[in-house]
Amino acid sequence: MTKNSEEQPQSGTSKPVKQFRASSRPSFRGQHSASASQSAGNNPNHGSTSNSANNNTSANSAGNSGATPQFRTRRERLANENRRSAHAPNAPSTPPAPTTPPPASPPQAPNTPHQPEPPAPRNRPQSVNAQDHVNAQQPRPSAGSRARATVGNLRTRTRSTLDNLRTRKPTEGERHTKQRYDAFPKVVGWTSLGTLLPGLAMIRKNRNSKLGWFLLIGFCAGILVTGIMTLALGPIRVVARVISSPTILNILAFLLLAGLIIWVLVIIRSYIVSSRGTKMSDQQRILSGVLVVSLMLIVAIPLGVGGAYSKVSSHTVSKIFGNDGAPVGPSKEQIWADKPRINVFLIGRDNGENRTGTRPDTMLVASIDTQSGKSTLISVPRNLTYPIFPEDSKLAKEFPDGFNALGEESLINSVWSWAEDNPESVGDPHGLETGMWATMQAVEGSLGINLDYWASVDMQGFRDLVNAMGGVKIDVERPIPMGGGENQHTGAKNRIFGWIDPGEQKLSGMQALWYVRSRDGSDNYDRMCRQQRMLKTTLEQVNPSELALKFPQLANSSTKNVATDINQKELGGFVELAWEMKNTKIKSAQINNEVTPTYRPDYDKLHQWVKDQIDPQKPSQKEETKGGGNKEEEPQPTEEPTEETGAPAPGIEDNEGKCYPSGYNPGDPWPGYPGPGNHGDH
Repeated sequence: MTKNSEEQPQSGTSKPVKQFRASSRPSFRGQHSASASQSAGNNPNHGSTSNSANNNTSANSAGNSGATPQFRTRRERLANENRRSAHAPNAPSTPPAPTTPPPASPPQAPNTPHQPEPPAPRNRPQSVNAQDHVNAQQPRPSAGSRARATVGNLRTRTRSTLDNLRTRKPTEGERHTKQRYDAFPKVVGWTSLGTLLPGLAMIRKNRNSKLGWFLLIGFCAGILVTGIMTLALGPIRVVARVISSPTILNILAFLLLAGLIIWVLVIIRSYIVSSRGTKMSDQQRILSGVLVVSLMLIVAIPLGVGGAYSKVSSHTVSKIFGNDGAPVGPSKEQIWADKPRINVFLIGRDNGENRTGTRPDTMLVASIDTQSGKSTLISVPRNLTYPIFPEDSKLAKEFPDGFNALGEESLINSVWSWAEDNPESVGDPHGLETGMWATMQAVEGSLGINLDYWASVDMQGFRDLVNAMGGVKIDVERPIPMGGGENQHTGAKNRIFGWIDPGEQKLSGMQALWYVRSRDGSDNYDRMCRQQRMLKTTLEQVNPSELALKFPQLANSSTKNVATDINQKELGGFVELAWEMKNTKIKSAQINNEVTPTYRPDYDKLHQWVKDQIDPQKPSQKEETKGGGNKEEEPQPTEEPTEETGAPAPGIEDNEGKCYPSGYNPGDPWPGYPGPGNHGDH
């Protein structure tokens, strides 16, 4: 007998029946409950069983009903949720089945005990579907099934959470954090690219930026035009035309300075647009500022220096070569189309404080092939006596047998001072100094050639050039005294204030000047040989980068110490010619006593010798002296140097390119030399 049956009264009086807690839970009243109730009404012995079944059915259906059930513990609630998800995880919602009233119970017999009426059916919530009714009739899942369902549910939730993390958009705070760490490399990269290609950073920020497209297209067009011109004309010709035109140099100076300002503003603008809308730390902002300043300096320094140098070059070219206003001069092929060779007279002027007037200290003639750049450098001795003049000149009429105005002292370097004192005898100097014109006439007549151009360099200008080069490296053949010689006015011996040590040396401007000027214990031939050697060595060692560092000072010195009749139109051609000369070997020729005696020279013989030296097919004087040329001689046994065989010919370089005075054997001690280290005040 169940507890229910024990509590029911034995008499027919009606008393309230104690209800289970489960009866308060919502239950689904189906056909099973109706049949059970009918059976209980017909059979009083089964009342307790009917009530118990009703209670169990109510409890089971309460777990699947749509209403919120009352659970004693959290475990019951979780078990109910897992049971529902295990049996119907994806059950579609269906409209609730129509509720049919239970069939009417037959009337009870009067002698049967009273049965409590079943509780009134509650309205089923609209959210409960037909599947809940099916679940209510299914048996309760086991503990293992519930555990497996719980694990599967957790896996599903974890997988869903990870998918949401992958696909969801970052929050505003996360976006700012990411930008904070990603901003610095982007700002640095786009600012640098915007500097390399002006306008690129602006276009990246705004595709429709007119300023950005204008800057980028203009920059690329300028590079393209420059490249096409360089390929079409050649780099040497382009440079020659630029540096030989004051007009182009002025335009270039303006463009470089304007480009400096625009480029600096572009760098600043590129940084602003690249860093806009980003966040950086304080350290990153400092580094970004350092980058911007560095980029501005990298751009500004070369453009500023280039603009300043262009302006200085324009002034220098105008001062030395004139300015006819032509923007572009002709090429060397156009200038000398009908002239296979040109002769340039180079003269070194000595205007020292202890000198009276101007006196040519060095005279050279450079005969240059205008096509190949091959050249011959002829040294004219200062002590060439009784020079002659061209036949159709006024000086030739004045001195038909040669210049003899000063008797035995009528040397070729004396013509300058005499002409300055007697300008009426010289005639029209054609815009030149009277002394320069007369000296050039003497060189033309004595050597039998026409001088096409001339250039004079003061000794101070040569000194400044060597200093601007950073010195000249040369293997000094013997001790060279600085100073010495005799005073022309008093005849007293001048003091030697320093020495140039023998061996590999790097000579300063003062030392290089005394290397080519020194005559103490030497002769004119040795001096001319050293002059040619220094000139060739200087041309070989000219470094444009070193000259560029001191270009303003060198240009200022050139305007004071350099003069020439080369005009501005022809300057570009000379630049091209000088570049070709640098890549060829220069022949050296010395007028010495082996060619013709300098005292009472044979000028007809001298004229033929000069023609032979200028002819590129003829051997050089050095090859002739050593038996070179086309002759093949059998090797001779080597002899020890003697005064007859060991000393090199006067004024001629030996096999090592060194110069020695007549009668001096290499390696012999030099009189008065105190030893290495006494360099003097230079």
